[in-house]
Amino acid sequence: MDSIVVFDEFQEIINIDKQLDRKLRATIQHYQNINYVFLGSQESLMRDIFEKKKSPFYHFGYLLPLDKIPHQEFLEYFAAGLESLEIKSEELALKILEITKSHPYYSQQLAFNVWELLNNTRYLENPVEEAVSEIIRHHDKDYERLWNSINRTDMKILIGMSLSEITPLSSEFSKKYFTGASSTIFSGLKRLSQNGLVIKTELGYEIDDPFFKRWIKIRRLQ
Repeated sequence: MDSIVVFDEFQEIINIDKQLDRKLRATIQHYQNINYVFLGSQESLMRDIFEKKKSPFYHFGYLLPLDKIPHQEFLEYFAAGLESLEIKSEELALKILEITKSHPYYSQQLAFNVWELLNNTRYLENPVEEAVSEIIRHHDKDYERLWNSINRTDMKILIGMSLSEITPLSSEFSKKYFTGASSTIFSGLKRLSQNGLVIKTELGYEIDDPFFKRWIKIRRLQ
């Protein structure tokens, strides 16, 4: 019988040890009857690992990008989970998904914090916003360190993406947020994508972490 080995957040291999990918590739090639599944939340880094010719895992397997969980299914799932609190669970679930744009990880994180708040304090005027604020407070220092590691051009791009829905590659965006030529913005978006801060969707570019986006907006407006 074949075995299955699953590696979660596999893109982190490059942060653990610069030679670990080579060592792992050299090791697993000696095993037979084993299927490997490599999971990762940062698509650009996963593509680098499996599509760059210099990578030890170049064309090691098949890439299978996963779409977001369908909105209605996610809505029903969260509504059912919040139903035990005897509140308007579907309304809360809808607000959660509006903020996270149905991102699996951040949706689960926000839903858990909403449930915790309501489980301890049933009567909150806006539990979803309270939960968002709590998450941002908890990660404030992490976001601060992350922000200080970003160059000024990329900061401007992130500020613009946090304060408006204007596509970052447009001339309107450039004029409003002083980000420079479209080639400069494109290079910035590429860097931000490689760092997992920005993702490209069918609708364009967006900041991956909705709470980091809210943190940027809050700090900018203070």
